[in-house]
Amino acid sequence: MNNKMRKWSIRAGIILPVLLILGLATATQWSALRSQTNTNPPNGAQGQNRKLSKLDMETVPLVDYDGSQTNDPERQSKNHRHGGVSGFVEKAYRGEESVLINDWEVGLPALPVDRSDSVVLGKVVGAQAFLSDDKSGIYSEFKVLVDNVLKGDALLTPGSSIVAERLGGRVRLPSGRTVVYRLIGQAFPQLNGTYVFFLKKENGQADYSILTAYELKGGRIIPLDGSNVELTSTWRFDKYKDVDEQQFLGELRDAIAKSSKSSKSSPSIQGKGQNVP
Repeated sequence: MNNKMRKWSIRAGIILPVLLILGLATATQWSALRSQTNTNPPNGAQGQNRKLSKLDMETVPLVDYDGSQTNDPERQSKNHRHGGVSGFVEKAYRGEESVLINDWEVGLPALPVDRSDSVVLGKVVGAQAFLSDDKSGIYSEFKVLVDNVLKGDALLTPGSSIVAERLGGRVRLPSGRTVVYRLIGQAFPQLNGTYVFFLKKENGQADYSILTAYELKGGRIIPLDGSNVELTSTWRFDKYKDVDEQQFLGELRDAIAKSSKSSKSSPSIQGKGQNVP
């Protein structure tokens, strides 16, 4: 009998902590779910005026939900590529901002040089939002006039222009209400603003997507993403918040030089164990 009691005591000592951990995990999961579902406020003026971020809504690129469909094959291809995003754009959304929570910034350093196909300094001279062909997704395109190419291919030259895109944008719904859809921690470049853009080409596409960016304003640095847009929490991009412009550019050039040196010193797969002319 004592042995049985001892065995049950041991099992209880193991089972109870496990149940406690599972309970905490479930509570945390529900908390995360609530943080997502609460982005759609309840009816009433207080819910509708609830502000989720520091974002200036009126500066976000805009598209009409019931706008005419394009006949341009290239635009149709892009719109199709951004479709199939269940629960992102909602026709009957009641709030003014919908934030999609994901982990886009995980593993992304403050200066994502190695993750970028190109790093450019340029001015935003155009901005436009577009809906996917099934109206479930939205993305914004920014025309950037390149001033300086810090990293990139030979096709990028000062004075040329590129198109950089970012998920999200502002939609004018049939009700007349405008809603901003975006990823948590991400903001949108401002028209006529000058930024250092970290750009990535996705799946062989011709245009770039914005990994992150830093605005150069009044000799200081303003991170595009992170606490510059969110009301709470800290982000790795905060490292350069209000940093002197020349200090930032100096650290960026050092990071690019280090990255370039590292890539050149790495042996290619083709040449390993072979005599390559």
